[in-house]
Amino acid sequence: MNLLSRRELLRASAVAPLLLAQPPRLFAAEYDLVIKGGRVLDPAQRMDRVADVAIRAGKIAAMGPNIAASAAAEVIEAGGKLVTPGLIDIHAHVADKELTPAQCLSTGVTSLVDGGSRGALNVDEFVKIAQSAPNRVRILLNISGRGLADGANELLDIEKADVSAARRAVERSREWIIGIKARLSRSAAGDHDLEAVRRARQVADPLKIPIMVHVGDTTLTSQLYFPDDLNADVLAREPYSRRPDRDTTNDTDAIFPTGGEPAVLDVSRDRDDYTAAICLVVPAIGTVS
Repeated sequence: MNLLSRRELLRASAVAPLLLAQPPRLFAAEYDLVIKGGRVLDPAQRMDRVADVAIRAGKIAAMGPNIAASAAAEVIEAGGKLVTPGLIDIHAHVADKELTPAQCLSTGVTSLVDGGSRGALNVDEFVKIAQSAPNRVRILLNISGRGLADGANELLDIEKADVSAARRAVERSREWIIGIKARLSRSAAGDHDLEAVRRARQVADPLKIPIMVHVGDTTLTSQLYFPDDLNADVLAREPYSRRPDRDTTNDTDAIFPTGGEPAVLDVSRDRDDYTAAICLVVPAIGTVS
């Protein structure tokens, strides 16, 4: 029988507590991660309930009450928190240095669309941002050549809306530029609002991409209808503001293209407060925000 030397005995005595404190797993964990006790929201499945979510190889493998923590390599306690699919923000501005793609990702936004910050003459810098972002970033190209780079009055000179240049910019970066943006507020477009939409359609239609228009405080009457050939795909606006300098009480009609068919309405405008009227109108129209 071999006896341990003094050195071997000391070494074994030092290692033993570590082995006892963290016993090795005899079998691989069933799940890579279990998120326990969060409020699970999934609009696609009309789901809103407290549940555990188990993930294996980057995909949801199980969902239900009381998934054993021992079945997971890692456990996150999510009591009192929301557990959702990745959020999609269809109206962001990635030029905002306080709201970068990485910052958006940290708040659950896994996909976002820049809403017209740049135009054909300077969109390449945004394509680079999209290419290097940690989440999925896509771009709506402003119909005005430099977008918002020179201020928020980009269509007062309508000749800045160069159809050929915009089309070339989209064709150059089709993976990243997914649509066209036209801002029709009085301060941005003056009385060129419908001409801006017309030029946006001339870019978008041959390429089969959508346009988003901001109809805000337009030069046209508040009962703004688009002619049949100018219908917008997404309307971004500031409805039902409490601001005393703006009367939007009759703006309901502005959200309907010709024929009364509703467009997608983006109400993700955080600069104004909304009255209760928005709660009545928006559910009947459909929102993306």
